[in-house]
Amino acid sequence: MHLSHGNKDFWIVKTDSMGDIVWEKNYGSSYDDQLAAVKETNKSWDKAIQNIAVSDDEVAYALQTSDGGYAIANATFAGIGADKTESSWGFGDYWIVRYYDSTGIGMVPFVNLSVSDTVFCDKKCVDFTDLSTNSPTSWQWSFPGAVPSSSTDQNPVGICYNAFGNFDVTLVACNAAGCDSIYLPAFINELPNPPLPVIAQNGNVLFVSGNYSYEWFDASNPGVVLSTDSFYIPALPGNYFVIACDSVGCCISSAVFNLVGIHESQSVGNNFEITPIPGTGDFMITTDRLYADKMEINVYNLAGECVYTLLEHQIESIPGN
Repeated sequence: MHLSHGNKDFWIVKTDSMGDIVWEKNYGSSYDDQLAAVKETNKSWDKAIQNIAVSDDEVAYALQTSDGGYAIANATFAGIGADKTESSWGFGDYWIVRYYDSTGIGMVPFVNLSVSDTVFCDKKCVDFTDLSTNSPTSWQWSFPGAVPSSSTDQNPVGICYNAFGNFDVTLVACNAAGCDSIYLPAFINELPNPPLPVIAQNGNVLFVSGNYSYEWFDASNPGVVLSTDSFYIPALPGNYFVIACDSVGCCISSAVFNLVGIHESQSVGNNFEITPIPGTGDFMITTDRLYADKMEINVYNLAGECVYTLLEHQIESIPGN
């Protein structure tokens, strides 16, 4: 039997299967100590958790946390003092203390990670970063559906997803004390772009089809949005393109469309010129000659049919067909 260290101590006894004592030992301080639980381990350190000296603390429970630290819950009658930083709420309170080894030495890793992007459109490569604590020394990444599909680098880069869908990510980090892991289902989300917009022309109007949002640009000045409609009426000939975006923000650009003929007059002989009127589908026929008799102007469509006849000296606008 060991002598007491104070008023009350822990007395731990190990017996064999017959109940005979194999060994015994007292643990305690110079005052009252009350044992709450016993767990097999190897002692590597100890620490006294105390309040002001005139009050009592009674340990109720101690638990090792998943990150290698410890949480202690007990009863106390103390106010602020020593290790206690909050005032008493009454005659007796519960007091919970959590502490851990901030150096991470001898502790199992606590796994965490980040990625450069989790939701993106079209095919893309992303970079992963290990955020695990407690100094892991090895890493096993799993990227099903990506190229490459696994890595042992601490911070894998250039992980490429070449198909649309939702993809899981797993990281296992280890050190000499053990391993920890994290599994993130559907962590990477790759979305398809909308269909490629194709610009069509009707008279002087450029348009695209589809239930998307649009932005029109002049290729010579792509920093300025010309229109946000599904159509655009240019004032001048030039090279134009449109960007289409769907409801989740995935966008795609059309090919550049070369528009000619706007404000371009064409001579048809005998000092006559035909000039389109932008945005109307009409055109202007002009001449700089005067005729003594009435002038007859006939307008034909591509089928050779006469669609308009003018018998006037006065020049006027002729509706297009």
